[in-house]
Amino acid sequence: MVYPLAEKYLRISGKTVEELAEEVGTSRSTMYYKLNGGSDMSVEMAIKVKAALGAEESIEKLFVRSDEPEKQEGEAHDAET
Repeated sequence: MVYPLAEKYLRISGKTVEELAEEVGTSRSTMYYKLNGGSDMSVEMAIKVKAALGAEESIEKLFVRSDEPEKQEGEAHDAET
């Protein structure tokens, strides 16, 4: 998975990706694809995944990709400059 914190919460929850997908209302293949960075996750789906995993962190932290450097607080996004 490209979202290490989401992977951690999935492990802690004891749920499989299939169970998570069912709870969120999508297919197992779509959930695998999104969790592995195949396509972006919608805000609506991210909210559902966060709730299903019982994650305490914000969506922004939960879905930081492992293949992208973390932004420091206050750092401007390239598209915003």
